[in-house]
Amino acid sequence: MYIKTFCAHCGKTNLHNVAVSCEKTSSILNGKLFSRSTIKGVEVRETVTEEILMKSVLKTLREHKKLHMSKEELADTLKNIFGISSELSCEIAEKIQRENEVLEADFKSNIKAIKKTSKSQTSKKVT
Repeated sequence: MYIKTFCAHCGKTNLHNVAVSCEKTSSILNGKLFSRSTIKGVEVRETVTEEILMKSVLKTLREHKKLHMSKEELADTLKNIFGISSELSCEIAEKIQRENEVLEADFKSNIKAIKKTSKSQTSKKVT
């Protein structure tokens, strides 16, 4: 699971893919079930910047044509498929949606410019 940390020295944000191993024990006392979890170890499997993780996620979502989802669906996908913590997945889902909106606006603007250019070139050829 990816978690977010801040470097105490430089203040940069890093994302760490951590694996936590736990031992769960249960016991019954006076007819009630008690459970206890003990962390046995934590392993950092990968450390990346937020930008690198976002690029990887965006690339995968584009390949699978999954960019047009609600923020909630996107956050769930980030949690369940990419293993990103709940809080971080909501944050990244918002950023992905904002970036997607900017890209779509740029695309529409470019299409309009191309249509205008082609119309003006066509009208010049006719006269």
